Amino acid sequence: LDHDRAVRELKDGRKAGCWSWWIFPTPPFIRNGERVGSPINQVYELADDAEGLAYLLFRDGQLRSNYLAVLDAMSGSLEEGVEPRRLLGIDVPRAVASVRYFSHLATLGDGDEALRDGCERALGLLVPDDSADAGGGGGRQQKRAHPG
Repeated sequence: LDHDRAVRELKDGRKAGCWSWWIFPTPPFIRNGERVGSPINQVYELADDAEGLAYLLFRDGQLRSNYLAVLDAMSGSLEEGVEPRRLLGIDVPRAVASVRYFSHLATLGDGDEALRDGCERALGLLVPDDSADAGGGGGRQQKRAHPG
């Protein structure tokens, strides 16, 4: 399973597989009003908050549990001193965009404290000079295609 592989690689301190699109889903990447995500990103992107919340609820919350496990594995390696670029390679901006988006989703409805806390922990390690609600995408300005 890709989820198990992703968690194992993150715990081992280095992403080696090609799984970031579905392990770190993001909202559409929009620049100057234009959708700029790659075709494969467009397959796995979460179109809006409703789709993001549905993702978290899918199969009685299995995808939410998987995402929390990924956040924990990633944060654990980062806390051990693994640099974000070594851990995630070129996918640091994707991970940051995903974690920021899931941090936003954690504030909707009744809220999701565990998801919010996991996202804040990860963001503090991925972009220590930034905060969870600062927006952007790890050096590249990225905006959600829907109102936040």
